[in-house]
Formats: sequence, C-alpha cells, structure tokens
Amino acid sequence: MPDRAKAIKDGIDFLIAQDIARAGREADSREAAQETKATLSVMDGLGSLGVSMFLDTRSPLFKRDLAGNGTLGDGSMPTNILLMDAATRIPRHKLSALAALSLEQATTASAATPDMNGYLLLLGEALGRALDSKGIQAAPTAQDPKPKFSFTFAPLDWAENRGEPIELIGAGRQFPLIIVYNAQIDPVQGNEIILYQQSDMRYEVAKNHDAYMQMTQHVQARLNDAGLLRLATVSPADLAAARAEKLAAARGARDRATQEMLDRIERINAAAKQHTELAGSLRIYRKGKPIAGKPENGLCTVKAEDGVILRGLAAAPAFLEFAKVPAKSRFSLVAETADALFAAVTADKCYIIVDNAENLQKYMAALGRDGIFAYNVGPTADRTEAQEPFAVSLGYENWHDYQFADAIDDASPDQLRKLKSYQVLDEAAFKAVVARMRTEAYGGTDAPDVDDALTYLADDAEGHKSGKSAKAYRQAENARLAAEQRAREQAAAEQAAEKAKTYPYIAIFTCGMGNGHINILACFAGQGSSRVDTELKLTNGEQSAMYKAYTLSRAGDERRDGFYIDLREHFSIMAQNSHDTLILSLKVVDRVSGKVLYQNQAARLDVLSIAN
Repeated sequence: MPDRAKAIKDGIDFLIAQDIARAGREADSREAAQETKATLSVMDGLGSLGVSMFLDTRSPLFKRDLAGNGTLGDGSMPTNILLMDAATRIPRHKLSALAALSLEQATTASAATPDMNGYLLLLGEALGRALDSKGIQAAPTAQDPKPKFSFTFAPLDWAENRGEPIELIGAGRQFPLIIVYNAQIDPVQGNEIILYQQSDMRYEVAKNHDAYMQMTQHVQARLNDAGLLRLATVSPADLAAARAEKLAAARGARDRATQEMLDRIERINAAAKQHTELAGSLRIYRKGKPIAGKPENGLCTVKAEDGVILRGLAAAPAFLEFAKVPAKSRFSLVAETADALFAAVTADKCYIIVDNAENLQKYMAALGRDGIFAYNVGPTADRTEAQEPFAVSLGYENWHDYQFADAIDDASPDQLRKLKSYQVLDEAAFKAVVARMRTEAYGGTDAPDVDDALTYLADDAEGHKSGKSAKAYRQAENARLAAEQRAREQAAAEQAAEKAKTYPYIAIFTCGMGNGHINILACFAGQGSSRVDTELKLTNGEQSAMYKAYTLSRAGDERRDGFYIDLREHFSIMAQNSHDTLILSLKVVDRVSGKVLYQNQAARLDVLSIAN
C-alpha cells in the first residue's frame, strides 16, 4: 500500500500546512490550486479521507436555553477547534505535536486571514453551515447582540501551551469543536491518532511515548462519548468542488475586471478623439514601491470651469469603491494644468486621478513610457452619469432637486426639503407661490426670495387653521409678538429699577493697554521671578472682603469689556496693579443714569481707591 500511504501523507501535509492555506503571491495561489486538485482527487479515489465535525455538548463553552437553542463561546474569547485524524496510520514517519483551529466571532480581532481559496477556509465555511443548520449561534457580545461566526485558523504548538497535549484536550475542554479527518470514523483500540505530521518539527511526540499513548486514549474515549454531537460529514469531493468553484469564480472576476478596464480605456480613447465630455479615473502605482498614507491624501484633479462631471464622478459609489476613499472626500490637489498634475504624480503626491478624457489619454501614455509606473483604469462618467452623484454630494436628493434649487437662486438643500414639505416640487410651483404672495400683497416685496416664500407658506398653513389668510395671520402674529416684547421690556425695566434700589452703582475694572480689557487676573497676579501678587479690598454695604487673583471671580462678573461689580449705596474700593505694562482702570457709574461718577488708572504697584 505504498501509493495509498503516500497519498494520505501528502493529503495531511497539505491540509494542515499553513503556508499553502495562507494568502500569498499569485504564484503560490496557482501552486496551491494545482496541489489541492491533485491531492484531493487521489484521496477521493481512495475513499479514505473525509471530514467529520463534532460538538462536545458538555463543554462549558456550549449552552442551551429553555427552548433548546444553542450558544457557542463566551462572547469575548475565540473558541478553539481541535483538528485531528482518527484512523490513519503513516509508516516510517514521526508524529509530533497537535494542530488546532481558532474559531473567532465577527466582533473579535482576527488573525491573518487565510487564502480565500484555501482548504482551511472551505473547512470553516462548512463548519459555519453545520452550526447554523443545528440552530447554534455565536454568543452575544457587548458590541453585537447577534454576531455571526467568522473563522480564523492558526496552528497551535503543544510545546508552547504548558508543554502537555493532555492538558490541552483533557478535562479543561478548551476544544468544544472537533474536526476529524476520515469520514468512516469508528475508532479502533490501538489505532494511532495523528494530530500533526511534519518532518522538521522540533518537538516529536514519538520521543515521549507514554504521553502520546495517554493522549491517544483520552481522545479516543472522547470520540466514543455520547456527549459528542455530530454536526456534519464532508467528503474530499465536496471540498474539492467548493475550492474549484471558488477558483473559477476568482478567475471569472479577474477576467471581468480585465475586460472592464479594457472597455474603460476604449471609452476614454473614443471620447478624446471625438472631443466629447467624459471624465475618468486612474489609480497609479510606482513599481516596486508601496503607496504610503491614506488614499484620500493623494486624490487629485485639474481645475475646470464646469466641475459637474469631475465632481460627480468623484462622488459616484463605483469610484469610491475603486479608489477606496470615504464618501465626501476632498481633492488634496486641484492642479492648474495637466502638466502640473503629472509633476505631482512623479513626486508621489498624487496616485488617484480624476480628469477629462483628453488629459487621461496623455497621462496613460506618459505613465507607460519609462516603465516606472503602472496604473489601473477606474470608472468613467459622461455628464448624464455624473449629474446624480454630483447633486447628492452637495446634499440634494437628486439631480432634479439640484436643478430646481439652481433655478430659484441657489436654494440650500434644507430650504428645498422645506419647500417640498409644502408640495412645492419644481420651479413652476415656486412661481405660483410667489404669484399668490403678490396677489395677497404679502410681505411688501416685489421679488420674494426662498426664505420669504417659506415664511408665507408657513403663515398660510397656520392661518388656514383659523380661517385667516396668510397676511391676516402674519399681522395678528406680529401684533402678538410685539405685545410680548413690550411685556418683556417692561418686566426688565421693573427688574432693573428694583435692582437699582439695592445696588445703585456699578464698578467697572479693565486690565489692558489704555482703556482696553484683556483679563482682570493679569493685573493682580505677579509675573516673573520677582512676582508680586496684589489684592482687591472691597467693602460693599456691611460686607468687607479681600480678594486675591485666584478668588476675584467671587467679587464680580468678567465680561468682554471689563470686570463688573454691583455696588451698594455705601462702598469702598482699594485695588493695586501688579502688572509691569498693563494698565488697571476703574470707573464707577450710576446704574440708572449711566453717569460716570469716578474714573482713574493705575500703573504697576499704583493704587486705585474710592469710597462712598
């Protein structure tokens, strides 16, 4: 049976090896595809190696609710999957360590994603379908109450995890999911269990035969355990077919992308030749050098008199997906000429370009000239195709709304939404509203603007509720508002008069250059190594206090034009300026008449003093 043993060995080497499953260069993907097809074809012909999936229902990481719905995981940590072969014997090969898979929920941080066409990803997809078919969901997390499973696979070396494989697969049950190679799984006493086979592993279970036998017996006991629920069985043919389907889909996508780019180039060349309006896009790469920074930092265009086509293309969903930039990204450079833009490209300042067809044709020729740059051709758009995304980028719902807004003196998107709420949906309807305003002599203007029309429509709607015209409602509303204003002014005057009885005077300090005011603290807090802090001494009625710079806010109210203190009829003030250059000024005014009763200034260490 040498051919059979070699086929199984090659299969296990492939299925476990991360180097083949991990995303890599295109050449690696082709090699992996060829090896997968050959290996799985041989194994399928032998009928010896499939995959069975089990769930340990007694694991603490698996729970059922009252209705029988299953939950897997604890919502925070990855759920480990034990990956093993239960009945295959490989002569003359050393057996070492174990391999595990890590099943992570979509909300957790993910390790490096395997090759999208890789075997392990197919295995993960099959496991996901199996869990879903059994009604088993991922445990909810703080971020997502109903997360979906995502699968990330990584080898787990037993020697780096407390040194004993028995502990990993023992009573702790860290592996509630078990994926077993060989669909005909009926463990026979004495069969070896291959958990990982690799000829150059540093740690070999064969060197510790007693530990290996204990591990074998424990795993076999678990496979016979009634607590293991079989989720699914997947044959090599199933996996090979799924992989072939993915490879075919990937090839189809590449072919479609290539043809799409050729069609775009043809459209650009035709527009340049015929001098028709067309905008297009390029994503530029310097060969052998990765693009640095965020894509939107290299988004560039050329100044244009009419920016509808260029800005519309730059806002289109297809372009945003191609350029990998967020919606409403701004151009980092708007060059004066195509030559200036190309100079920015060669200086690595621009690598996503939006421009007209004639300039794009020049860029493509120049970029291919010296073999330094490569480029992808992105979406194109003529005026009709660019109008809608252009309008949406400005906040309008569609191009029709933008045209409507433009026709009525550039109404804002918010103004347009309000007009539409009154069923004013186009220019003709707006002109009808203006005509009604003139007929009713509403507003007193011969050229009402959008705000005037909105006020009229609001008054018309409110007036209709009480049987009034818009004009009559506005007159009544103005009278009501005027009465309310008079009442507020009267109340304010009465309040001021009442306050004047208690505080007939106001002290106003300023600290600044001349009579200007910067900040009152500056004139009481000392500066430099020879700083001298000064105080404000205030007697206000029967209360006296001394205020330092850090307590001045208790004495009065800092405003833009000064520091205000309400004064009772009897008061005294003494204040000393601490600043070298700023002037401390004080004036006392009569609250009712506004007459200045006292005014003086003080330079550094001079004192202002007044008493009544």
